[in-house]
Amino acid sequence: MKSMVTKYLINRKTMALIPGYHPDYPTIALEEEGRVPANRFPFELIDDTLRIYYTSHRERKKAIENQMRFRKKTPMPIDLDQIFMFPTHAIHHHACAWISLLHVRCIKKADNPEHSIIVFHNNDSIVVEATQYSLKQQMKRTRRIQEHCEQIKAENLTFLLKQKKKIKRSFNRKQK
Repeated sequence: MKSMVTKYLINRKTMALIPGYHPDYPTIALEEEGRVPANRFPFELIDDTLRIYYTSHRERKKAIENQMRFRKKTPMPIDLDQIFMFPTHAIHHHACAWISLLHVRCIKKADNPEHSIIVFHNNDSIVVEATQYSLKQQMKRTRRIQEHCEQIKAENLTFLLKQKKKIKRSFNRKQK
């Protein structure tokens, strides 16, 4: 395990934020290259990172509730482009982990039916206190948010391309 960080920001390499169950590092950030202990709770790390993008968990959650009608265990787009994370429990639950959709290869049943094994693309895995069904539902919800964000980006791009064509035509007319 790497040394503890005092300011951890979620990034493309972040696979999950899991409870550390330790007074000095309440969270372990699971990254592609290893584990990074952090001195803030998973929810706080989500909120800290969102503030870099001029928003907060509360503001994003409210927007998602208005658009998607998700009220509990709301998945969270971090950067609206690639990083979409979902909670395994209510955000203040002691066992709540946040999982990055980008890195999940599959979810398997564990021996205990109330637990699941999340396997990541780099073959690392973790056991979480949530059923396979619940986690798969969370992944579906997260994908819906991701698709919604992609749709908005595509619509904006189409609009900008149309505007560019209009400007180009107007400029060409003025040149004649």
